[in-house]
Amino acid sequence: MNRTGVVWIVLIMLVMASLAVYSTYFSQVRSFPEQRSSEVEKLECWVYNKTWEPYLSQFQSEHPQVDVKVRVFRSYQDLYDELLTSLSANTAPDLVELSSSYGVAELAESGALLPTRKYMPAASGSPVGEIVASFTTAFGYKGEEWAVPLGASIPVLFYNLDLVNRIGSAKQLSFSDLNRLGSTIQAWTTSGSKEWQQELAIDKDLPSLFMNLWEGMEGETRSARLSELLYMWRGLVYDSKVMKPLQHNLASSDFITGKTLFYAAGMENVEWFDRYIAGKFAYGLLPLPGSSANKLVPKLTAFAALSGDNKSKYATQLIQFMITKENQKKLLGLTGYLPVLQSVLEELRLDPAVSDKYNEILKLPLSFVQMQLSTQDRPRSQRISDILERIEGDPSAVEGDALEKLLPFMP
Repeated sequence: MNRTGVVWIVLIMLVMASLAVYSTYFSQVRSFPEQRSSEVEKLECWVYNKTWEPYLSQFQSEHPQVDVKVRVFRSYQDLYDELLTSLSANTAPDLVELSSSYGVAELAESGALLPTRKYMPAASGSPVGEIVASFTTAFGYKGEEWAVPLGASIPVLFYNLDLVNRIGSAKQLSFSDLNRLGSTIQAWTTSGSKEWQQELAIDKDLPSLFMNLWEGMEGETRSARLSELLYMWRGLVYDSKVMKPLQHNLASSDFITGKTLFYAAGMENVEWFDRYIAGKFAYGLLPLPGSSANKLVPKLTAFAALSGDNKSKYATQLIQFMITKENQKKLLGLTGYLPVLQSVLEELRLDPAVSDKYNEILKLPLSFVQMQLSTQDRPRSQRISDILERIEGDPSAVEGDALEKLLPFMP
């Protein structure tokens, strides 16, 4: 037999041996790869808060029959835009994180969402019955609730504690509104105590902060309230000059690097700051000057199950898992969001283990505005951002024009 024949015989024997081993192994496990993968149900979940990953990992470990695929977006806007595209292409996920800021009403109108009553019955002992009423209202539309709120963020004023203590004491921090804050910082700067690159920075989520300032205004008419608020915003840039114009996208990173004395943003940033400031300096937080503790407009994050015959049944189970008291008790420490269950929120106020940073907020008699979903939510958010940026970028911007364009969208 020639050399080529010997090679072919060896190859044939190797193939036969491999088949024998393959057949024996899979007769023991009783399924082939294709069969085993079909027994695992895929669950696709889209989120814009990366901090949910520990919860999702825990659910995955407790449900090995589910393959949880998580896609994390850089912002809610990115997620929402992609979701609209996926709905048109019939490639939408099973589960999605939604914000109370905008978009939920449109999704409900389109039939994309599953009403929560189909998977979150308000039976006795059910966590859904303990959710703060105004939080569920924020996801109600046309007689149905379309998402289950999981966390609430309220606006706060972060401050660099090290810098403040060098010019006085953090105990002296008390500002009735942002105008007062502006004039105080202006006095500090004039006295030659400036040890920072910018005095006040405001987060890029302008609509959320603006709505809280709007609720805190005490003008006799809606027009007077809005005029006062726009005038104050302009004054921060051009009168007291404590806020640099059009720097909102850089605001969080500037605070992390110690360039900023005060930073107005949602309290969910605590988790982010703890990770990246990492002891470089100490910081504290206060209620946002000009907002009202009795009229807070929370920024809520929620999970919603999408409708459709091919959607995973585990999507609703995951939501039920996320809203349990056990997971709600871990929420503040893991994500920076306040829990939405009333009983857990009350326990948090009395918990001595809670970080001191939260004490100034938790001791307040927090009350929340009951916002109703509307298809005007997104246009209002966009209009607020556009007008504030125009005011910051143009000192000659006509106030009357801004009033006329924005007032119809305000509650």
